[in-house]
Amino acid sequence: MAENTQPETKEVTEEKAVERLFFGVDSRVRSDNVLQNNITEFEWAVRNKVYPNFWGRNLVGENALTKEEIDFLHSKGCKIAAFYTDSGEKLTEEQGRILAKKIDVLALQLGIPEGSAIFLEIAEKETATRDFMRGFASMLLKEGLIPGFKANTDAAFDFDREFSRGMQTDKEIFEKCLIWAVSPSLAEFDH
Repeated sequence: MAENTQPETKEVTEEKAVERLFFGVDSRVRSDNVLQNNITEFEWAVRNKVYPNFWGRNLVGENALTKEEIDFLHSKGCKIAAFYTDSGEKLTEEQGRILAKKIDVLALQLGIPEGSAIFLEIAEKETATRDFMRGFASMLLKEGLIPGFKANTDAAFDFDREFSRGMQTDKEIFEKCLIWAVSPSLAEFDH
């Protein structure tokens, strides 16, 4: 009896390269802050890296985003990634709606236009349930803003599981959310 001696074939899967990567700055310092060398924080970033597609700034806390800084960044042709940090509980849909309404009022005061994205920062050890995220996202969408979450998307953290649950149960809401992965791992950039 002859034995089959044909070589075993294995399917090779190629990792898809990142087609488009955006450079941006996530800063706790105002972009129009003048440094010792008499240039702004924004100008320093441009000199040392590349022209940013966006400048990330907090809406609350010390050195929060102002109308003047918004005008400054827009005069430079730079978009703004607005972040909101809140240490409160993030468990119920009602808590999500209330926080989104607070953010909407703040966005109106700052003159942030409809259609802008606002990212809620979720710490690695913090739990934000699917219900909370659903309430948060649905209220921001109702107010004309794009909901986003800035979180560690690694499966070791709660955000991954809770957001995935939302995609399964409320896809029409969750698919409209933007995700800012805090610690993405892309092989082509691990040099």
